[in-house]
Amino acid sequence: MTTVIRNPGSSYGFALCFGAGAPLSSAPPQNTLADTRASPRRPAGASVPSVQDRAADAWSLLLLRTPLFAPVGLAAGAAYYLTALTEPSWSVLAAALAAALVLYAVALVAGRNLLAVLFLSFAMAPTGAAVAKARAHYVAAPVLSAQLGPVRVEGALVEIDSNDNNARLRLDVDAISDLPRTQTPEFVRFSYRYPIDLKPGRRLSCPVILLPPPGPVLAGDYAFDRDAWFERLGAVGYAVGRCEPTLGAPHASILDAMKARLAATRRAIAEHVVAISDGPGAAFAAAVVTGDRSFFDTSDVEALRGSGLAHLLAISGLHMALVGGALFAGLRLLWPLLGPVALKYPAVKVAALGAIIGCTMYYLLSGGSVATQRAYIMALIALSAKLLDKPALSIRSLVVAFTVLVLLRPEAVITPGFQMSFAASATLIGAFESWPQCRSTGAPGALGRAGTWFMAALLTSTAASLATTPFAVYHFDRTAILSIPANLAATPIISFWAAPAGAAALLAAPLGLQDPFLRLLSDGLAHVLTIAHLASDLAPMHTPNPITGWVLALMVCGTVMFAVFPGIARLLSVLPIAVGGALWVGTPKAVGYVSSDGRIYLDTASGWREAKIEAKSGGLTPLKLADMGVTEICDPKETGPCRIQMAHGDIEIAYTPVSLLVRITDMRTGEHTEFPIATSTPTSAALRRGPDGYDLEQTAMQTGRPWSQ
Repeated sequence: MTTVIRNPGSSYGFALCFGAGAPLSSAPPQNTLADTRASPRRPAGASVPSVQDRAADAWSLLLLRTPLFAPVGLAAGAAYYLTALTEPSWSVLAAALAAALVLYAVALVAGRNLLAVLFLSFAMAPTGAAVAKARAHYVAAPVLSAQLGPVRVEGALVEIDSNDNNARLRLDVDAISDLPRTQTPEFVRFSYRYPIDLKPGRRLSCPVILLPPPGPVLAGDYAFDRDAWFERLGAVGYAVGRCEPTLGAPHASILDAMKARLAATRRAIAEHVVAISDGPGAAFAAAVVTGDRSFFDTSDVEALRGSGLAHLLAISGLHMALVGGALFAGLRLLWPLLGPVALKYPAVKVAALGAIIGCTMYYLLSGGSVATQRAYIMALIALSAKLLDKPALSIRSLVVAFTVLVLLRPEAVITPGFQMSFAASATLIGAFESWPQCRSTGAPGALGRAGTWFMAALLTSTAASLATTPFAVYHFDRTAILSIPANLAATPIISFWAAPAGAAALLAAPLGLQDPFLRLLSDGLAHVLTIAHLASDLAPMHTPNPITGWVLALMVCGTVMFAVFPGIARLLSVLPIAVGGALWVGTPKAVGYVSSDGRIYLDTASGWREAKIEAKSGGLTPLKLADMGVTEICDPKETGPCRIQMAHGDIEIAYTPVSLLVRITDMRTGEHTEFPIATSTPTSAALRRGPDGYDLEQTAMQTGRPWSQ
């Protein structure tokens, strides 16, 4: 977002308050709807409006903006479909939609506009669920049902990624040995521990062991199998030998050939940035320029997460504003030099068109994550508005981007990237609309500008951190304690060092002179990594009380109200946020989990430990615990009951083969709870310590979904 500083003495108020948008032109700032809309009840010539007139104006503006709530219903419906325990039927969704539309029509006829908007939002919910259901059926592709291999997989290399230990290769599959074509997955991904001398687009033959995409072992944990379904990723595994280049078949379509070419170009640019940018910032620069994170060291990624600076890895509003702003400003400055041509075509429109082309190319080369798509759509709207001589309204741009993404990729609404990106953008828009400094009519000097910049940076860091914290806690059970100070320290480097260097590299690239600026970009980002390591070392990631789905819904409601409601009505957003905060504080932490694959995880004095009971699937460590160094302590099925020392007394875990129960006994009170590990409906549980002892909260897992067959 770019907020214009209303300063008559400045011809180009630009980018002091940045967040999630696109640059504006140097034209005088457009008044908002609140400034220009006349009250229908205000008497002509009245110098001071009455309280009733002010209330009428506020109510009229509120009614004008409440339709912006409707897309939230669309996302809620998609989220319901994706998280439902069983598959919703088309008939149920159709009935819900019909009922909501009837209520909407009745309220509209009765002149109850606010109720009509509310019922319209209700109608959007089954619509969103239907869109998600249709999308799930549209992307259906074969999924491996059991372990296979070693087998030879032939296909085109689509992407090179990395994890903590190895590179990961994603192949667009042509064939898998001993597997019929009708059962062959469309894409596979596998770990590759050998040196990487491969390029995306190259056809390979690789010996691998393949497995079905694993599902979550805890209710509410990250569902990799669901994401894999929507990506048409039908198998995962690991290579047992080197991949060999093959000739293979030509690309099935021009679109596939273009995708392969873009992937190869993206990889080549990332390798070039790393090659010419020495030092710890080289991988960071490659990620910022292309979105390719495969060169990153694991410790650097963890430091960025632990300091709250991981958002800099996602190509989003800041990066898109950098590209669009550099092209817009550069073309607008240089266009008058063309003389007669410049007189025929306005510089502002030429600059906007050039910025649109540049942002489009950057989007294609960046990998197209959810945050990038959101930023690209908003930039496209803002720059198109300059072409049409229309004002760009930030909140409406965000709503349009939100609606388009939900319709095109409904599966993204429950991902952390989607939620945190839109929450931060919405909060920043509401904050800067409410901040009087960004509408100052004075002409501050150098000291005043520095103060304005610092306040903008402080407000941006604080608002974005507060907006994204609930989502980080909900998805990862973690929060970065020093997020705000780390962002404040990194912002000057990004704004005055890395961003100008990146913009200069962009403008110099057509002349082949980008390398010095890329080195400068790398050096600046190396200092950001230093800040990240310092912040994460001083205050490691904190594990707060868990956030439940209802608490998160209240937080989302408050965030939407803060962004959409105008003026003083934004104070109403405090109500759902306060209620959600009170519920959050009162939710006890889990001291243990019982997984659906027969494992028990306990939070002991020496860290999280795992007791293996059944381990039917040999599943992955839950995402909530993946970075905690979980170690195995006992196997009561093999060794008999085992006792584990907890903070509030010992727990004894016993395996009962007759009843297929796990018995957890609190040795201090003598009370015990039992958990079934072999039932027709997979379940998981959270073990919480309350005033009356341990409580085991059981939760059912998804069954019968397209991705959980």
